[in-house]
Amino acid sequence: MVLTVESRRVLAVCVVTVFIGLCDRVQISVAIIHMAQELHWSLSEQGAVLAAFFYGYTLTQVWGASLGANYGPRRVLAAAMFAWSFLTILTPCMARWSFTLAIASRVLLGVFEGVTFPCIFAIISPLVSEADRGGVVAWINVGHCLGTVTAFFLCPILSANYGWPSSFYLFGLLGVGVAATWAEISRRPYLAASKDKPEDNLPRLGGGYDSMNSSISNAVSKRPIAAMVAMLREPAVAAICFSHFCNNYGSFTVLSWLPTIMSERFSVEGTDLSMACLPYIAAMFGALFGGHLSDRFVAAGMIICVLGSTRYARECLQRDPACPCGQCRFCGARSAYSCCSYKPQPNSNFGSFLTKPLA
Repeated sequence: MVLTVESRRVLAVCVVTVFIGLCDRVQISVAIIHMAQELHWSLSEQGAVLAAFFYGYTLTQVWGASLGANYGPRRVLAAAMFAWSFLTILTPCMARWSFTLAIASRVLLGVFEGVTFPCIFAIISPLVSEADRGGVVAWINVGHCLGTVTAFFLCPILSANYGWPSSFYLFGLLGVGVAATWAEISRRPYLAASKDKPEDNLPRLGGGYDSMNSSISNAVSKRPIAAMVAMLREPAVAAICFSHFCNNYGSFTVLSWLPTIMSERFSVEGTDLSMACLPYIAAMFGALFGGHLSDRFVAAGMIICVLGSTRYARECLQRDPACPCGQCRFCGARSAYSCCSYKPQPNSNFGSFLTKPLA
């Protein structure tokens, strides 16, 4: 995959954004052990705090994509990152003030972080050719896993030496810096112009660019409900949603509760809690392996899985081969998401509604 200098910079900032977002999201899984001791929270109250993030996060998934489409994904992402970074910095004060404010801070953090992936995929999708999407998504997933690894590794060390609020201050300040970078990037002409005609102004990743014809954006803007219904009828979209649901059910449970289980059940304390990062180190390699493998499959024209009348490699890896029930976990899950670069087909409902035939 050949990248221009500017394209590498944009992709690098996307990866760092995901990295910071996961650090801000995950650090409380470690910090809550010390917070519960100081603030006298029961296990049910700890669960409420850990779950609060996901209520806000769910709310802004579709809404975030709509905001990005209307106001530009870079501007929306910059504003959201500023907001969630300041919330991260304020979280220790809010938690110490009252339990209700602790819940509110996590819900609002989820609301602002919910726009991250919709905006990032809107940023990178016009820049990357069809043949290179798996590799690019793989690096986004690496940022996801690396943020989890860093939070699980550093937070116990920071808490043991400087107190549990220190990780919130560190990652919050880093987030403000990255948000300032997005604010600067959004002013660049070649990026600002991408909202209207990305193919004319944006640097291109890989060897080419598969531009969407104007009928696609017109169809979506004029008939958004019909476009959504047609998309949801696609078997491949349903498979991706089901796989994602199964993965999140397991992985977010582990993500939220693993440090607490290690502490309560196995009496692991202090810096030894850093061992919680080990599963996500494996996940990073799975993300890279799956993404680049899918690109190789597509480039080689391998026929693996049926979708409409054409078979594509990436849908084959939606499920982890080691998990017959489709519940992808850790390494397998990251491989699967790196490979799920879905492209609708001309004879399918969503494909005929939104896409031109493939060459």
